[in-house]
Amino acid sequence: MQTQLNNLLERHCETIKSSVTALGSQLAEIAKGSAPDPLGAVQSAEALAHQLKGSSGTAGFHEISRAATALDDRLKLLCKANRREVADGANAAMGLFDQLERISGTLSPASSVLYRAA
Repeated sequence: MQTQLNNLLERHCETIKSSVTALGSQLAEIAKGSAPDPLGAVQSAEALAHQLKGSSGTAGFHEISRAATALDDRLKLLCKANRREVADGANAAMGLFDQLERISGTLSPASSVLYRAA
């Protein structure tokens, strides 16, 4: 059973890294002001950060979950902002994203509290 769980954690690591990459692309587009619908783009980024927060926490990747939570909270505030405030807020969110990206760069199945060496 532990072997199957470790395999699942390995696949989830790849999913997390892919989600972080996609989130970074979305945030960069928002920060550059090149998103056709900035508020819609923020909502999409927030949904991805929220998903990352929940799935990572469930799988025992608590550092990722904490970093995604901070970013999700910031993006939730941006969802309520007006169009002019979005670019400034997106630049601030990029700092939180940088932390998330650093953590995901060192991510391995052993980063999960659910992982046990077989």
